[in-house]
Amino acid sequence: MRRSATVLAALLIAASTVGGCSASSIPATAEPSETPAAATPEPAAEPAALLALGDAKLFETDKPAEAVEISADGSVRFGGEVMATLSSDGKLTLPDGSVMMEVQADGSVLGRGEPTGLTISGDGGTLRVGDQSATVAFNEDGTVTVDPSPGPGAPAMAHEGCRGEMAKTCALVMFGMVASGETSGPESSPPSEDPVPPAPVN
Repeated sequence: MRRSATVLAALLIAASTVGGCSASSIPATAEPSETPAAATPEPAAEPAALLALGDAKLFETDKPAEAVEISADGSVRFGGEVMATLSSDGKLTLPDGSVMMEVQADGSVLGRGEPTGLTISGDGGTLRVGDQSATVAFNEDGTVTVDPSPGPGAPAMAHEGCRGEMAKTCALVMFGMVASGETSGPESSPPSEDPVPPAPVN
């Protein structure tokens, strides 16, 4: 938030009453007072960045070519298509201009203005729903740890560039993908519509 400083300068002049008409009763002319120079307001401090912006990738370990790509310009792409845009003020914005998620100063995340239970910090993020929670961490070796484990059959995830402050950014994108249903693979594809076989002829 920008703060504007207003400098107020006041010049006080004392007046004396002249008594009589003799020269000795006329007060000497006072030296003109110097108006104090107005102080130059300090430039407002830039707001601290809530999200780091850089190049990173999220992908299933056996499908590195099908990565969600985060770019330093804030764009988030999948399959060459822009899915969302990140900004350093903590917003994840969809192509239609609506803000899907917004990071607060304490690391908590709002979803369309409402609390989500998601907090990003350290090397990833934690989602809490009721008495349950799930944590994602981006490791130095490029692996991604989800606790508790999703269980057998769930694809193992990997990353490139999701270290340091970028870990928070990657966590926001990963949870955002889950929230929006942006998943790949056969489990997300609609069931095939096989033609209904004709009724048997008696």
